[in-house]
Amino acid sequence: MKSMRKFLLVSLITEVILGLLIGGYFLYFRNDFKVSKVELPKPKPKAEVLPEKVTFIIGGDAMLGRAVASQFNNDVMRAFENLGENFFSGKDIGIINLEGPINSENITPNPTPDNLVFNFPRNAIDALKYLGVNGVSLANNHSRNQGKSGLETTQILLKENNIIPIGEQLNYGVERFGKGKKKLAIVTINLLEDDADISQVIKDEKTAGNWVLVFPHFGSEYQETHNQSQEKSAHAWIDAGADIVIGSHPHVVQDAEIYNNKPIFYSLGNLIFDQTFSTPTQEGLIIVGEIEENILKLELLPTKIRNLKVELASSDERAGVVNSLKENLGFDTNNQENVIDIQITSTP
Repeated sequence: MKSMRKFLLVSLITEVILGLLIGGYFLYFRNDFKVSKVELPKPKPKAEVLPEKVTFIIGGDAMLGRAVASQFNNDVMRAFENLGENFFSGKDIGIINLEGPINSENITPNPTPDNLVFNFPRNAIDALKYLGVNGVSLANNHSRNQGKSGLETTQILLKENNIIPIGEQLNYGVERFGKGKKKLAIVTINLLEDDADISQVIKDEKTAGNWVLVFPHFGSEYQETHNQSQEKSAHAWIDAGADIVIGSHPHVVQDAEIYNNKPIFYSLGNLIFDQTFSTPTQEGLIIVGEIEENILKLELLPTKIRNLKVELASSDERAGVVNSLKENLGFDTNNQENVIDIQITSTP
């Protein structure tokens, strides 16, 4: 009995000692047994997928030599001062048809209207920069008026000033603009001298996922209605996948149409020219555009040339041009807005 009590006492003492030893161990080394709080990485919020969009502004024929250069003593920037500085900036592409070559220096301009060999002063570069364009079409019948070397000088001057020349008198050109993956391909061609078939070019751009704007130099001068040759070409380009066709060369604003849900503006008329012999040759059209997904939004801005300076047309002058074009395109002319939305199909 005594031995049993002794055994139990020893066991109890042993358990107490072991408990004290184990508890003391954990108390002494407790800082070594911290439980770390593990923060799992928070899932990154999904980036918002913005719809593809591209913006543009496009104007017609610009002649900065002859009487324009003479009147302003080569300071041809003054031809745009009523329109305003950077009028063409702020878009992915601001483009006009530059109807002639730019000289490496200023010139003594020949203002006679029968002078058909154009030569623009060096200050024409400053005028384009003032206007805010970042691209020009050289695909017209005057870009080689100072020969191949004059064309090359023009191209160099433009590129040095971050203005992209597209095409030239004898060759079509293609350039792409836009900040997103989907670009706006501008295709320029002078159909007066270049009969190249650009259908495959258009198809290639559509296959690459781009929108396509064709900016041709075509048609008959001073005719306010397009001809069958223009229509045949424009329809073929849209059949190949072009999203919009906007023409130059006739020196007057021509009619427009919708073909297969795509708009065709056959001529923008003159942006700036010294053809003061008629009212229509002193009128033009600037188109501001935005393509987002399959919606093409266009703003029509008629212009007037007064004393060899271009400016936006007055509200009364604007209404006639806009309503005529809206009627061509099948839009309500009772709505005085000059902005139209067109649903386009954007498949190759």
